[in-house]
Amino acid sequence: RGMDQCSAASGVRVSLAEDRRIFTPLARSSYKWKTIYKKRTAVERVNARLDEAFGFEKH
Repeated sequence: RGMDQCSAASGVRVSLAEDRRIFTPLARSSYKWKTIYKKRTAVERVNARLDEAFGFEKH
């Protein structure tokens, strides 16, 4: 779908459902990607602090 509109018609098209971690809907060089990734890393830092404070990792 969309091959006639694609500027890289001779290339290979891979659907996003193949692997969302590699083939993201946002370009990794865009500013929107950077802001979303900053939020993700902030949440991961909070989760790590909670794990350490409450000892969830130490059973």
